[in-house]
Amino acid sequence: MKRTSLTLGFLLVSTALVHAQSDAETAWDAIFKDMNQSGLLTATNGSVHYNEATDSLTVQNLVFKTDFSLPVPTKRTFSEESDDTAADGISKEGKSKSELKIALKIALPTAVYTGLRLEEAGYAYDSMTIDTMTGSFDIDAPGTADDTHLKLETTGKSTITAAYSPFLGEFKLAPSRPIGSVMDYIRPLLMQTRYENTSVEGMIAKQYVDAYQDAVQTTETGPMQVSDVKNGRIGSYEVAYQKTDMVFDGKNSFPPESDLAQGNPAQVTYTINKTRYEGYDIGALLSVIDPNAAPIEGTKSVLEKSEMAGINVSVPNLAEIKIGPASQSDITVKQPATYLVPLLDKMIAEDLNPDDLSEEDQQALIESGFDLARSFAMGLTEIGKTEASITLPSGPYLGQKATLGFDSIRQAGFSSYGIEESSISGMTYAGPPAMSFKLGRLAIEDLEFADYQLIKQAIFNSMKGNPPQGSEAVKLGPNALTLALKDLAYEDSKGNALSANEVNLHYDRIGLAIPAEVTTKIDNLTIAKSMLQHPLAGVLLDQLGLDSVTINEELAMTWDDESQTFQISPIMLELPNIVSLSGSLGAGGIMRDYLENPETAQAAMATASVLPASLTLKDLGGLDDLIKLVGVTMGMGPDQTREMASMQLRAVLSGFTEAAFYDSVVKEVDMFLKDPQSLMVSLNPSNPVPVAQLLGVAATAPQQIPYLLAIGVIANDN
Repeated sequence: MKRTSLTLGFLLVSTALVHAQSDAETAWDAIFKDMNQSGLLTATNGSVHYNEATDSLTVQNLVFKTDFSLPVPTKRTFSEESDDTAADGISKEGKSKSELKIALKIALPTAVYTGLRLEEAGYAYDSMTIDTMTGSFDIDAPGTADDTHLKLETTGKSTITAAYSPFLGEFKLAPSRPIGSVMDYIRPLLMQTRYENTSVEGMIAKQYVDAYQDAVQTTETGPMQVSDVKNGRIGSYEVAYQKTDMVFDGKNSFPPESDLAQGNPAQVTYTINKTRYEGYDIGALLSVIDPNAAPIEGTKSVLEKSEMAGINVSVPNLAEIKIGPASQSDITVKQPATYLVPLLDKMIAEDLNPDDLSEEDQQALIESGFDLARSFAMGLTEIGKTEASITLPSGPYLGQKATLGFDSIRQAGFSSYGIEESSISGMTYAGPPAMSFKLGRLAIEDLEFADYQLIKQAIFNSMKGNPPQGSEAVKLGPNALTLALKDLAYEDSKGNALSANEVNLHYDRIGLAIPAEVTTKIDNLTIAKSMLQHPLAGVLLDQLGLDSVTINEELAMTWDDESQTFQISPIMLELPNIVSLSGSLGAGGIMRDYLENPETAQAAMATASVLPASLTLKDLGGLDDLIKLVGVTMGMGPDQTREMASMQLRAVLSGFTEAAFYDSVVKEVDMFLKDPQSLMVSLNPSNPVPVAQLLGVAATAPQQIPYLLAIGVIANDN
């Protein structure tokens, strides 16, 4: 009896030991239960085997499935056919009852975990290896005949190491805040998931639509690797390459006369070379969308750097494109003042379109959209040398080739305040209609956006039927801006040509309606005679023996707040081999209010004053021909033209000037007309002359104006 009891006890203990679960099996049971109780997924599996020697758990035939529908409310007009719903599925309120249906399935023939264990409110493992994976993603969109189906398959092993995942938990969608409840659910999953490294040897994805038997898009992705994931941040993400083939209906996509509209469907192939991201913070991105996420103090990096080695695009018989290396760095976010999510929740929960909202909510929706956009900033984006060869598919140049490209595109210092630089360099084009074009650089620099409060208020006022007018409208434009162009060259087979070394424009409103600073500069802008529309311009160039006209210009207009003066200096306009004009002008008593509210500028008559000024016209080889050309247009010879100009001047001056001033001016002008070398007119008052005083003198003693302004006229003082 004693022996029997011992044997029975031994068998019971042995059986218990055989059936005792390992930590890995216990963890797997918890994972499997969690997935099936989440309300999002259904999971099934085949056999589960644990190897104690290697602490590995092998799961066979693991399948995940999920499917759900999203309402798609859309206002429409219809004819009412029943009490509740029209024939097209639209309710009497005019909103679509259709839904967007989504189904996802992922199958893993074999998944092997090592070191699988329960940890905190989730599970951890040393590694997970998947030999292959297949998946499908189906979208059934309302109102479309062609539903979309995506099938994917890995082409080698996939491995995750040193990982932790929180349990999914049960997902509960709150009807009153659908987006907010989704955010609450995914926030801990994103922030708490961590792993050291994930690698996928390769993947192929194929997209199908119901109208075609074969795939309309096939994407092959090379080895992928993700490293150092924790606290919602991805340390690095790298993809070796991605090649995509797309097929589309050429007959309906191109003009009938194009070769691409004939025969087989057209095909597009593009390859994205090695791409790498560093310092990608999903948590920071979540903070500007999710009102319940941890707030951002100051600014936080979303992406430290991304680099892409290049893209090649091929469309047989249409285009070959090579896009150079590209990079992006220093994308940051700051805390938005308001969030979109609460209003979107309200719209979904109450089945509202934006125009159903109250005026207050509509304004809040617009403001939160602006706040989201204004929370982002970007350091630098660059695209390297890009070239394209295109065969024109239609029009008068059907079948002819055109080539175009650029050396670089840069976007730097983009924020809610403005853009430091947005430029394209090394632009070229050659092709129909027998022309070539080159541009060294075209840039917008130091762009400062208008004050956001002004923009917001203008939008709100416009919603009420009160759009901005006058100075209010002007202030919505950029506050400051620089446009820069360098090394322009254009020519065509008709002899038209245009070139320029440099063209610059800068202005700064300093928040006013009228710019307080404007500068322009043109360096060697050369225009072929054939492009000049005025017939007299062609006649003048023929007289001078020139095939083109060149323009050099420099102008600076500046208002000084402290002295309330407005200066235009320098003034320089030069037509090489023809003539130049140079000098400066100035006015005092220009008060800030005149620039802030131009509607009040007429008050300047009471406060403005005339400052010293001068203008000089100088011959560069064509002034005498200009005088002759004026005579030709009036049917007079050169001597008659000079005499008439002198007589007209005498007639004007004789009525309101004293003899001494009259004689001195006529003498200098006659000297200039006979030998046009230069003519300078200057104002040199010892003190600023108020415009009000000048108007009074003009009414009572006009002959004193030349002395009051100290007007001087000097000819041929070279």
